[in-house]
Amino acid sequence: MTRGLTGTAAIAATAWLVVVTAPESHGAEKFGNVVATPLSFAADDLSHGYVEHRVKLLNLSSVKSYEVKLTCPDMSYSGGDSISRISRTVVLGPSAEAIVSMGQPPLELSGNAAMRIRVRGGPGGKFSAPSLNQSYNVYHRQRICVLVSRRVNRDDLMRAISLPASFSRGPRRRHSPGDRWSLTRSELPIADWSDSWLGYSCFDGVVIARADMADMPGPVRLALEQYVESGGTLAVMGGGEAPKTWSEYHGRVPRGIRMYHTGFGQCIFYDGDDLRRLGPDQASLLCHNWDYTFSPWQSRRDVNYGHKALPVVENIRVPVRGLFFAILAFSLLIGPVNVFVLARKGKRIWLLWTVPAISFVTCLCLAIYSLLAEGTTATVRMRSFTILDERTRRATTLGLAGYYCPLTPAEGLHFEHDTEVTPLVRSRYHGGGSDRRIELTEDQHLSVGWITARAPAYFLVRKSEPRWERVQIRRGDDGTVTAMNGLGTEIKEFWFADEEGYIHSGGSIPAGTHASLERADFRCSGRRYSRRLRDVYTSQDWARSALSVTQNVATVLWPGTYLALLDDCVFIEPGLNGKAKKTASSTVLGISGNGSREGDE
Repeated sequence: MTRGLTGTAAIAATAWLVVVTAPESHGAEKFGNVVATPLSFAADDLSHGYVEHRVKLLNLSSVKSYEVKLTCPDMSYSGGDSISRISRTVVLGPSAEAIVSMGQPPLELSGNAAMRIRVRGGPGGKFSAPSLNQSYNVYHRQRICVLVSRRVNRDDLMRAISLPASFSRGPRRRHSPGDRWSLTRSELPIADWSDSWLGYSCFDGVVIARADMADMPGPVRLALEQYVESGGTLAVMGGGEAPKTWSEYHGRVPRGIRMYHTGFGQCIFYDGDDLRRLGPDQASLLCHNWDYTFSPWQSRRDVNYGHKALPVVENIRVPVRGLFFAILAFSLLIGPVNVFVLARKGKRIWLLWTVPAISFVTCLCLAIYSLLAEGTTATVRMRSFTILDERTRRATTLGLAGYYCPLTPAEGLHFEHDTEVTPLVRSRYHGGGSDRRIELTEDQHLSVGWITARAPAYFLVRKSEPRWERVQIRRGDDGTVTAMNGLGTEIKEFWFADEEGYIHSGGSIPAGTHASLERADFRCSGRRYSRRLRDVYTSQDWARSALSVTQNVATVLWPGTYLALLDDCVFIEPGLNGKAKKTASSTVLGISGNGSREGDE
């Protein structure tokens, strides 16, 4: 966000006074004509999602522009499987203001709790940022993290969720406050909340008040909607109105509660005005859905999981037997054989050059063999599941991506700013690992340490973004149904549920072409939203779930929706620039809105 400020130096001084005296600007630091104010806050016990480090920058000069580079942490320490540096560069025009966001993937940030600022043509320095005090407990976390707005009474909410309840579908037991849930209260006004859905991805729930809905800027509202569509749980205290494209759940819920589904997530409206009247059943429903949002991250997934779910190479085991015989042959050649031959020739002094020569030739032969066996082309394998809502023009994707590079790629990996990338790493208790760096100026550039030569790397990918692809469905006068493929790649298999719930299927549909669909002798479930979409997210295996939904399409589709199988992943970027051997598959559930009707679940 950038705004121009007009006026003389007096106006700039007034702007500086406002910055340092505003409640949300606590901790502002001045570096020449540039003012830096941290906007983020610290949460407890995180295990997944991105931590967003946000800084407000203000240029007090009305005539000069500055190039500002932010780096966190200010001082990094070496450590296995950690992030040593995140940086971003922006240009501040005269009297301009900008909010700079830097996303941290779910790995420890190895360093101190200070951020470095460098101003070209001005003084630099460092300043403290509360968000740098956060740490990830990726391996043994037990508590669920919830973000609470400052208009919601955190203490009343904590007391309510600690009561026993009869509604809970899980074990009925009393929880003491804090043993299961961690409620983080944001002191920022809702207008200063993040406009990126990644800023909320580390939370298993977000709780706001009805007044927040009224004061919420459009970009913040969109970010929270994307957070819900990506699997999150949003709770609104005091009631409110849900977007028209969301589907209301008409099943059994406690009195005073309305629940809506959209994408992979859900939103809960509590119509009461006082949290002290939040009953045990109502609070239990909140906790149950927070558990649902947290469920994909309950168990640690590492590179072994990635290899089992989506092997990017046939075998990742070290060839111990081959290496043993190679080392044995090298040892015999460079030792006894070399000494024996030179002794027979009376040239033992030649050991000074034959030993390094044999070593060089052996290494060269191994390198040539490796190149001949694997080449230099990287291998990428991807699998994803996408909900494409043609009514809102947004696509939400869950996926798994695997990479294998015979040579370490110089450019690293490139992803867009709204893509959540979760690396699957080995437990730190096994030792090893590498520190990693991220550059965020142009895109999300995972520059150093994320991929190493001859070692497979896997990433969970989650994304919500605006997209314009669609499949256009037409019904002829004779009742025939045709589909026009506008997804940008060939559709291998296709199913569509018409307004009466009947399933129509088709085979291969090349991109940009029409194909007639055949009507099957069975119907879909007839509901407007399928709970199986939520189950895809809550499962701990997104790669296999993307394929399993096609085994019984009648339970997944509802009137006005379609399911398409693709041999490509068009909704997530491959990551690697340059030449690579790519193998991909994806499942797309499209919501066209044609023939959709309400129904109970």
